[in-house]
Amino acid sequence: MPFQIQSLPLQGFDLTNPQSVKVFQTNLAQILSQIQSVLNQLPTSQSILNGSGAINSTALSPVNTSSTVTTSQSISCSNATMVALYYILNSGAPATWTLTMHNVPVAVPVIIWVYNNSGSSVVIKFAATDANNNVLGSFFTGSSGTVSMVSTGLTATNGQTHAFSGGLYGINAQLNFLGF
Repeated sequence: MPFQIQSLPLQGFDLTNPQSVKVFQTNLAQILSQIQSVLNQLPTSQSILNGSGAINSTALSPVNTSSTVTTSQSISCSNATMVALYYILNSGAPATWTLTMHNVPVAVPVIIWVYNNSGSSVVIKFAATDANNNVLGSFFTGSSGTVSMVSTGLTATNGQTHAFSGGLYGINAQLNFLGF
């Protein structure tokens, strides 16, 4: 069986336009749905994805498509096999915005996009706990070095998007992210 996914654009959207944001979110959701459908059809993955293995077919969550936020956010990642979060910080967002992720599973990819549309600079921070409610460190490594996302965070100027890709890997009890 060939692996086919309909190509949908995820680049070039004006994320300050609410209609463009909805199209972006719809395309992302369709891509994730297509991937899940393909995986459900593969004979080698059916026993895993149909509920008889460790991962069930509804585990591609949480996917949070909050497009307009003015306050720090908190989300449960319990039993997730993927975490994909997208936020637009609008007018009224605090000078320091914190995303708190609870129950982050080990070895689950975490992708976060944060677009600052607040009208001023915002410091983005992350806080997290693992499945045992242990507090996790969180670090971002980019071209300028490594930054603690718990204590220091990254500054996003108005109109800037920060994208993070990483997860909880290894035994160091911390979320590690790379920028893209």
